[in-house]
Amino acid sequence: MPEGSPTLTAALTVAGELGWRCLVQPTFLTPWRPLSPMTPWDDGLTPRFKRNLRRAERRLGELGEVRFDVVTTGTRLKQALDVFYRLEASGWKGRSGSAVAQRPEVKRFYDGLVDRAEMWIPILTVCGRPCCGLRVARFWAQHLRTEDGI
Repeated sequence: MPEGSPTLTAALTVAGELGWRCLVQPTFLTPWRPLSPMTPWDDGLTPRFKRNLRRAERRLGELGEVRFDVVTTGTRLKQALDVFYRLEASGWKGRSGSAVAQRPEVKRFYDGLVDRAEMWIPILTVCGRPCCGLRVARFWAQHLRTEDGI
């Protein structure tokens, strides 16, 4: 959650009232970059990081067609969510039993978000095969945690 989020503030308040100890620490940097016509998308990235991005893009391209689609509405959104579930379950979360698709109550929650929240599911596809995806929901004007499925 972003720093200063009303959701975070409320959670910390309730936890404090219950006598719980709280620890707030960043767990990852957001994969999203603010875009502006006045600022280049790669503003602030180190030359080494940009070089690594170009190399990764070139290497993926050597495998075949690379596509990056962001699905936001309709039946395609439910299909993209299923793709995300499969991707997530194909990695360590699936092996440890913590993938969303393996936890019915959590899957039900995210399935329901498709109808209740603004959701985006970006999917990276190489040679027509999904290989990476994120699940991003805007709910009560706050970003929920983004999850990757690799």
